[in-house]
Amino acid sequence: MGVTGMSSDELSSVFRLRMSGPHTASDKFAPILVRFASKEVDQKVFSLQCKPAGSGIFVSESLTKQRRDLLNATRDRFGVKHVWTDCSNILVKSPCEPSAWKTRSLGECI
Repeated sequence: MGVTGMSSDELSSVFRLRMSGPHTASDKFAPILVRFASKEVDQKVFSLQCKPAGSGIFVSESLTKQRRDLLNATRDRFGVKHVWTDCSNILVKSPCEPSAWKTRSLGECI
C-alpha cells in the first residue's frame, strides 16, 4: 500500500474478518481489520488510501453512529463521489464550489 518502515510496535491489533455466505478456494481473501497504536500512524496510513480501482484495497475510518448517520445523509444529498472523511471530519466538495468544506450537522446537508 505504500507504507514502508512500519514496525510491529505501531500495530495495536490485527484481525482477519469472517466472510459471509458460501465460499470456494478461488474466492478473494477475507478482509483484515488493523488497529494502530497511535493516531499519527493511523493518519499516515489513511492518507495513502487512494488506490486505483481494482486494487482490492479499501481503507475506512471507524465513525460514531452520529457521525456515520451524518456521513450517509451527506452522501445522499451530494453523492458518494463528493463526500469523504478525514480524521473523522466529514468533507464535502460540490461541483459548483472551488473548495471542500466540513459538515457538522444534518441541517448543513439540507
